[in-house]
Amino acid sequence: MKEFQEMHPTYEFYFIMGSDLVHSYKTWDNGDKLAKEINFIILSRPGYKIDESMLPEHNVILQTNFEGSSTQIRSRLNDHYERTNRINLGINGLTTTRVIRYIIEKQLYLINCNK
Repeated sequence: MKEFQEMHPTYEFYFIMGSDLVHSYKTWDNGDKLAKEINFIILSRPGYKIDESMLPEHNVILQTNFEGSSTQIRSRLNDHYERTNRINLGINGLTTTRVIRYIIEKQLYLINCNK
């Protein structure tokens, strides 16, 4: 985040995470520091109540019914790649076409794929 902020000092950046991570982000490397220094968007996820005492200092909560996650995206990408040797499908419906194109272009999340 610091690198993005240095590259684009006039932009305001947000770290997006699901409400399922609110209880554990402080255990991340520098989690307490992140909680004080960066902006967070918290996506409410079905089945995960948000404990407001655990929220980062600068946060916005978005109420959603979306059940997808980056873990699902990684899993689907890799499963689909193993079956088809293509990475552009398998995550339709979990994110937008623009995000899918970015993931392909930057080869993000590819664990089992030869880059």
